[in-house]
Amino acid sequence: MTATSVRLMHGAQQATPSQSPDSKQEISNKFDKTDWATTEVETTTIPIVSEEKARTAVQFAFKYSNRELTTRFKVKAIVGFGANGVILAAIDSLSMSNVAIKIIYKAKSQLNQQQPPPKEISSLVSLNEKCRSKSILRAHCAWQDRLHFYLVTNLFGSNWVKSNLLEPLMFKLQYSNATLFHSFPVSNGASDLWAWSTMHRSTGNSVLLSSCLPSDAVKHIARSCFTAVAEMHESGFYHGDIKLENILVQKTHDDIRPNIMIADFGQTDCVEYRIMHYGTVEMSAPEFCSDSPFNNTAVIEAAWIDGRSADVFALGMVLFLLLSENGLLPAIISDGGRGYHDLLALNNGKFPFYDDEIVGFGEISLNLVNGMCRVDPAERFTLQQALKHKWFN
Repeated sequence: MTATSVRLMHGAQQATPSQSPDSKQEISNKFDKTDWATTEVETTTIPIVSEEKARTAVQFAFKYSNRELTTRFKVKAIVGFGANGVILAAIDSLSMSNVAIKIIYKAKSQLNQQQPPPKEISSLVSLNEKCRSKSILRAHCAWQDRLHFYLVTNLFGSNWVKSNLLEPLMFKLQYSNATLFHSFPVSNGASDLWAWSTMHRSTGNSVLLSSCLPSDAVKHIARSCFTAVAEMHESGFYHGDIKLENILVQKTHDDIRPNIMIADFGQTDCVEYRIMHYGTVEMSAPEFCSDSPFNNTAVIEAAWIDGRSADVFALGMVLFLLLSENGLLPAIISDGGRGYHDLLALNNGKFPFYDDEIVGFGEISLNLVNGMCRVDPAERFTLQQALKHKWFN
């Protein structure tokens, strides 16, 4: 199914009586009496932790979206979970392709109601219609039930951390004419750029006595990421939450040339709409500081931040993390408390990295990072400029 024909159904189709659980039957396990409303992220007290909430969500998904999860898709495993949802690996019986099914938790106010699709779904569908980049996830279909939204995309990424296997999820569902047992392996998201870099730093420490990442691989990954996000920008969209965890990495036959995929589009929007805040505070550009002239809501003409330039800054920070010896963010970000004008004055408009943070960068790579992370967005590189930088030659 192409991206332009993605189904944004108002509700999951009703399963036939032989497929759906009897309305009087409940999921038979320790979560039978879970008050789902008390597990929502928005509540001040969260009695169910992320992993347990994910396990509960999968069981309710099989109860309320039974037809989709047992007829069209064959679920193979739980491969990741976080604050807003859980990801299943599955096979699509229509295309016989591997897919990822993201179960997105509804807010407490949305439970038991049909709702417009969340931004994570609608933005990706709109982006897919305009941008055909091979390095951006593609939506296959989407639906919702009383508790969740569901987004099906291509399955992408390799497992870079082998020790992340958790206890399998096992449960049974009582149907009108049978009881079915389900068992799924569970792991928690080890296919992103953070996991790739962690694995390589660990290997380098133990074998080469160095935690630096392989320079050729870093250069290839950076070029691939810059190109993918540049294609988004050219299609009229910004991402809004670039970070290591939102870049998936997949092995190829060549260790220094892994494939990447940009993921997680919950903050994505059209470039003509101003971006109010970046998805992750630590990756936010200086123009989001409260004293920034670009963030002055008292002067409406000044209160406009270009999401594309904010993406460039975040990608510059991603490059900094990959090039740094320890993989840590600059101390001035970790310490916090600096305003826009302080940052602008500290290093003549360049982002103020400390000397011990850029050991081993080299003049050319540091020039690229500085150009992408300029404090004033008007002086910052575009991605087209970054891709033409001599560091890539």
